Amino acid sequence: MIEGQTCISESLWSYLRLITHHRQDLRAQLSQECNVVRHVTLQKDIDLKDLQTWLDRTVSTTFMKIILSTYALQTGQLSQARESLVVAETSKVHLQERVEQLRMIYSSLPASSPNCNAHWKKSDWLRMKIRRRWRISFLP
Repeated sequence: MIEGQTCISESLWSYLRLITHHRQDLRAQLSQECNVVRHVTLQKDIDLKDLQTWLDRTVSTTFMKIILSTYALQTGQLSQARESLVVAETSKVHLQERVEQLRMIYSSLPASSPNCNAHWKKSDWLRMKIRRRWRISFLP
């Protein structure tokens, strides 16, 4: 029986060594997989940070482009409005000068002049035409 027990105990010892060796292999494999997971997690965090930086730059650049294009559009509209204002003021000045010329002509005519009524009718007609054309109300 001692031989049988020795045989069993040797087989148990060999089985125990096999299990111990297998356990060591599994530990090494687990350690290696933990390192891989750690590396993948760190790489994911780095990639995420890079993408966030890129997104922030892209959004800020796009936002700045929108602001600049809006500013350029407003500046263009402003310059166009200024040009229109200059044209309108120039037209107003010329019309006021013409009105003054017509007033001087009218005031220089004698009251008993035979052309007075004809001139009055022409100036009324001219005033109405100017008012309709330029839609202004500063004419007397």
